[in-house]
Amino acid sequence: MIKVLLIQSRSYQSKAKALEYFQRIVNSQRIDNFDIICFPELWYPNLVNDFEKEFATILDVAKQKTIFIIPGAFLERIDDEIYVSCPIISKKGKLIGRQLKIHPFGLQRKDVRPGIKAEVFNLGKFKLGVVICYDAVFPEVSRVLATKGADVLFFPSKIKTEGVGPWHIYLQARALENRIPVVAPNVCTGPFGGKSIIVDFSYNKRNDIALPRPRILSESPQVLAANIDIAQARNIRRERFKDFRQGLYPLL
Repeated sequence: MIKVLLIQSRSYQSKAKALEYFQRIVNSQRIDNFDIICFPELWYPNLVNDFEKEFATILDVAKQKTIFIIPGAFLERIDDEIYVSCPIISKKGKLIGRQLKIHPFGLQRKDVRPGIKAEVFNLGKFKLGVVICYDAVFPEVSRVLATKGADVLFFPSKIKTEGVGPWHIYLQARALENRIPVVAPNVCTGPFGGKSIIVDFSYNKRNDIALPRPRILSESPQVLAANIDIAQARNIRRERFKDFRQGLYPLL
């Protein structure tokens, strides 16, 4: 089992206010009881030019509480290029790596360079992949991560209210087709619809049927905690992928 804490946040206009909100979460939750916490896409505003300086508070919390943190996805300047970037922070308060958004959406296409790799991050007792918002639309991203060994997929997102229904369909499909748990925090308030979701499974071994088991928040700022059985998911994914003829799909 891994213990996950999903954070459904407002989208802040002030970096100071965003970090104040993070500190409130830290103070209101026993986050040291969890393995990993995850924030949504673009809850943290504007462009990040110096990640370690701006996120020093979050790095310190990861170290003090010995917890992995996915601080969401945001605009970050890396080597003089701008990306939508999702860092992974270790229990020691160090940057493990970044997933860069592969498919920028809408106006992002004008200013943001696309990522070119779907990364799997090894956190010791489990491996994770990150699928940033619009990347969920393309099933190849999730499938690559599953075949590369991810145990759970995180989908930091910023979805408008009208898009929440289709978003939930995508997420449950990505979970079911890959037999992989999904953790998807969304921004809430204003035009953004909240209703963040965690999807894991109930499984009937006798007839090999896995049923997605979604847990969904409302539209207001809040958190969702879950114990995710990655051992069960590994087993049912292994059985299903025995039938996957990967050699027919060279891009995967």
